[in-house]
Amino acid sequence: MSSQYDPEPEPMIKKKRKRADAEQLKVLNETYARTAFPSTEERIELAKKLGMSARSVQIWYALS
Repeated sequence: MSSQYDPEPEPMIKKKRKRADAEQLKVLNETYARTAFPSTEERIELAKKLGMSARSVQIWYALS
């Protein structure tokens, strides 16, 4: 019974965190002024419009 155990797993490489640029922040803040709790659909549309992931938009709202 030989096991294929790798004693040194490859380290996970974290993606560098990207900050929203000035234009993205402008749109996010304008949207936030209208609603602090956008729906999932609104977050997806906003993400597409801004070139961000829906998760990034969700996190931005959670931290605002």
